[in-house]
Amino acid sequence: MFMPMRTDCSKAANKAALTGRQRRQTPRYPCVASAVAVDVKSQARITGRTSELGHCGCYVDTISPFVAGTQVWMQITKEDASTCELVHFSAIAVVLYSTPGAGMGLLFTSMPSSEFVALNGWIAELQR
Repeated sequence: MFMPMRTDCSKAANKAALTGRQRRQTPRYPCVASAVAVDVKSQARITGRTSELGHCGCYVDTISPFVAGTQVWMQITKEDASTCELVHFSAIAVVLYSTPGAGMGLLFTSMPSSEFVALNGWIAELQR
């Protein structure tokens, strides 16, 4: 079951929308991983790779990003450094901004609690 995200992520998104600013309110860390995003309404699918990851969202490099406001289901896949196995993280997100030919910034809006634990683990690794 998907659960809503922390309120500070929602507050950051609302503030950015009201001010027209794309400045994030929580840090993101360099993280290269495979990404798949699927438009919740149309089921259109795009692939790309993350370049940044944080508690509230990520940036995905892709030639054909979704437009701002699109709600997506996304999965991020990377190799676990200790086991060399592929590990996955999934969430529902909304596209906050989009640059055709470059990529899109996403805000995580809901995810299962187990995915939130996984995300926290990934970020702890990235902070080292």
